[in-house]
Amino acid sequence: MLFFVYVSSFFPESSAKELEGLANVSIVDKSLNVAIVESDADLCSIVRKKKPVFIYGVFPLRTKGRISKGDYLGSIYRQMLKAMRAGKVGRDETVFLECYDINNRTRYSAKDIEVSLGQRLNSDGYKADIIDPTAFVYAVLLNGVCYAGTSEFDYEWQRRLNPLRRYMGTRKVSRAEFKIREAFEEFGISGNGIAIDLGAAPGGWSLFLHKRGYKVIAVDPAKLDYAAMKSAGARVITLPPGGDVAKSIKRCDVLHIKAGFDDALRMIPKTCATLIADDMNLGPLASAAAVLEFVPTLTPHASLVLTVKCMSRNAPKFMREAKHALSGSFEVKSIKALPSNRQEVTLFASRSGSVKASKTAHDWKKCGVP
Repeated sequence: MLFFVYVSSFFPESSAKELEGLANVSIVDKSLNVAIVESDADLCSIVRKKKPVFIYGVFPLRTKGRISKGDYLGSIYRQMLKAMRAGKVGRDETVFLECYDINNRTRYSAKDIEVSLGQRLNSDGYKADIIDPTAFVYAVLLNGVCYAGTSEFDYEWQRRLNPLRRYMGTRKVSRAEFKIREAFEEFGISGNGIAIDLGAAPGGWSLFLHKRGYKVIAVDPAKLDYAAMKSAGARVITLPPGGDVAKSIKRCDVLHIKAGFDDALRMIPKTCATLIADDMNLGPLASAAAVLEFVPTLTPHASLVLTVKCMSRNAPKFMREAKHALSGSFEVKSIKALPSNRQEVTLFASRSGSVKASKTAHDWKKCGVP
């Protein structure tokens, strides 16, 4: 059986090794961050069970065929119909269409193709519907070939097939907002209370956390994008060193401690935060060391979202460093290369054990931490 596999483009060796370790597979075609593979195993079930780090999603394919240059849209439509017949998608179902155009470089955008396919479906008596679909039909266009598949409609599948596209035009402050959003979705994070955002500037993570129901303490000596945050409905207060955090946090959505970590640690009350987030541009040991300094400000079951920056393509090495540095104070639940990550992975953990910092963590003050 054929499968469409979407992997991290920043760690090709790790992605390939992880894919080969799942089952006996042979690569039919590939591009930078996608592969068409053949396998007798049920790769979808295996990925759901094993939760790999570098593989975003696996989707079964039912048909493949060359795309005609003379009848570009028609040839794609015919492959889609073949896939629908193979998947027993009838005219009594409502169909959600998704086209993933990887590298065909034509005058048609993926959206153009989807609109054309939907119109043709409706003309042939089928029902294309994005509001209340029952069937999911997807076409992958790669190196002049159309691969098509179907499934019962599931928003999770649709999200994973083309995860970046649904965020287009939604950011308010910075691209980093997509990373924290994906982390919450991937790891199933939910909660409320107070969140600490380390190295918060320009404020994208803080704004997202506010929208998820947290009161946010943003720690960074640099400015946040106050105008963008205000336009998105967040009330922001800036607090200088020595200010009253407990009093100020009640009057705002995002409290910006515009100071270094030393001052922030003296200002933030003990055991007040239910989540701590860190997307600082530091190596994994330095980031872990900074997080560990703030452990006394966390509740016993607080969560951690940490972007592990990888200084080379050897991601497993940096993942091990981060996990080891956090051990004793946090239990790492999952690590995942998310679609919006670049040369980095995202770690999700929860408080565990004692409050002491790991002996392997570097002195955070010597690592460029403010």
